[in-house]
Amino acid sequence: MSATRCSTDAAVCGSEIDSTDRHYVCRAHPRPAYFDMLAKRHLVPPLVWGLTADAVPDWQVRFRSAHAAGVEDAFLSGHSSNQLNYLVIAAEYILEAEAVSRSADRAKA
Repeated sequence: MSATRCSTDAAVCGSEIDSTDRHYVCRAHPRPAYFDMLAKRHLVPPLVWGLTADAVPDWQVRFRSAHAAGVEDAFLSGHSSNQLNYLVIAAEYILEAEAVSRSADRAKA
């Protein structure tokens, strides 16, 4: 299980993503990169929760808080413009033989 922020295909250079990256001194990976990496390690995500809309009220409260860190506006704008997503990904390990079998089953369907 992982909870993470990620950039979307809508993200553009010099955007809110860059602001959040600078603030947290790490890079938000593109959404597809998470799923590619899981697949390479035989991890299949049976559940993915998109919590972007649910995160907005939290960022609005933080924006008005005395504890605001200065990145809140970038998160709010990134979520509103669909450049930044907040996801919870549950993944399970699939043995290679099971993965081949599941792919074959899907091909028959």
